[in-house]
Amino acid sequence: MAGDRPFAALRVLDLSTEIAGPYATKLLCDLGADVQKIEEPSGDPLRRRTATRAEPPEDTDSALFQFLAAGKRSAVCDPRDPVQRARVLDLAREADVLIESGGPGALARRLAGADQLAAANPRLCVVSISPWGLTGPYAARPATEWTLQAATGFIARRGTAERGPVGAGGRLGEYAAGAFAAVAALAAWTGARATGRGRHVDVSIFEAMIACGPVFADLNGQFIGGLLPMYFDTPSVEPAADGWVGFAPVTSQQWEDFCLMIGRPELGKDERFRWAQERSAQLAFFQQAIHPWTRARKVAEILEVTTLLRIPSAPVGDGETLLRTDHFAERGVFVPNPHGFVQPRAPIALAEVERAPVARAPRLGEHAAQWRGGASFAQRRHPGGSESRGMTPRMLGEAEHLVTEGERRPSGGSEVAPIRAAGADPLAGLRIVDLTAFWAGPFATQTLAMLGAEVIKVESIQRPDGIRFVNAKPGPPVWESSSIFSGVNSEKRAITLRLDSAEGRRALRALVERADALIENFSPRVLEHFDLGW
Repeated sequence: MAGDRPFAALRVLDLSTEIAGPYATKLLCDLGADVQKIEEPSGDPLRRRTATRAEPPEDTDSALFQFLAAGKRSAVCDPRDPVQRARVLDLAREADVLIESGGPGALARRLAGADQLAAANPRLCVVSISPWGLTGPYAARPATEWTLQAATGFIARRGTAERGPVGAGGRLGEYAAGAFAAVAALAAWTGARATGRGRHVDVSIFEAMIACGPVFADLNGQFIGGLLPMYFDTPSVEPAADGWVGFAPVTSQQWEDFCLMIGRPELGKDERFRWAQERSAQLAFFQQAIHPWTRARKVAEILEVTTLLRIPSAPVGDGETLLRTDHFAERGVFVPNPHGFVQPRAPIALAEVERAPVARAPRLGEHAAQWRGGASFAQRRHPGGSESRGMTPRMLGEAEHLVTEGERRPSGGSEVAPIRAAGADPLAGLRIVDLTAFWAGPFATQTLAMLGAEVIKVESIQRPDGIRFVNAKPGPPVWESSSIFSGVNSEKRAITLRLDSAEGRRALRALVERADALIENFSPRVLEHFDLGW
């Protein structure tokens, strides 16, 4: 039920537009937050934005707006009207989080400055999203998704030399910034619940894109030297008999298995071609080797073989085929929106919590500028945090940082630690066991570590994190010289455990007993195999 969702007590004022801010508040709304969208009398410009640039029918909002605003409420505030402005300020006094995307000075012009808001509600967390951040010589510079992609170097590293640079469609950078903003809002709120003091969070879309887009090209240039490499992933999106398949054999083993699959094992054994840059330099040669095999087979047949060989691959969908992809159909990924189209459901599922159906988006000014009800902010519960921040890892297995018996927490969770100092990192005291590898999981745990959590990364000598061997600098020890591994694993502690042994599993259980969270991205049923299911 909606009341069981984790952020049912969270009140969010949404003064944002475009993609990043509304996506951040959508993520919070999907998990139960009460999101009050504040629009100017003309309405959020996104209401009239369509992919074709054609105006939607009168009294109909764009599908993009209806997707991002589902479940929120809308009230109008004319910043020139002191009565309306005072009403929204009253909301801010009771809110937990305010998210805005107007750029430097916009919040003060529209409502009040961050300092004034903090004086009115010391617990309020303000999240400001802007292209370049609120300070610096670029702060007021205009920007779009495309200019930001260019500024990060992302575009320069995509495409073939004869065709020139290629951008990534779909405004991916803005969605990434929205995810960062949602995490930042929750971290700030967590800190405010422990300390009684909110924070002003400055989210730069450019910096979010730097973290997600160029694959740590800056670190790669520092590790290996010379110009930042430009290359075209080979193999990449390749033609099949009835469509297209995307391949991503990023490790040496995956590349060898791919070459074996297409009947060219000698290419996999050639040391030169273990490097993506070298394969890219001979793109025409590799296409001649790959395409006779892929063109002779249907997409489903190719995916069956790559699954058996554990080669990362996927069908390339479009607006028609995506909806009937077997995996998405079986899991019910696309759900009805009340406005008459289908959309992706919330990407997060919680055990024992029923998914809430998609609610409709609000009409402009449909709701009064007030909360749905319930206790005031001051009457709501603000549990404290506990414990102190940990260390950071340097080398594989360098420090066997098993938590000692003296650090064991009280059982039952009934005791609450003293309120933390207002200057502490917002997630200080949170302890996380990190069983992730490659990119998505380590990136998530690193983000939490940078916000103050103690993250203990667990690997084994027999099966280290595979990303250690991607973009690694030649020469020993190769497992300590990957720019990508370093890019997503700073700020952590590290241990090595053999989880296929009883002793290793006991040690892991000892960590879990004294942790707040465990994050893993194994294949399905691996944790169950270790007797560590939910």
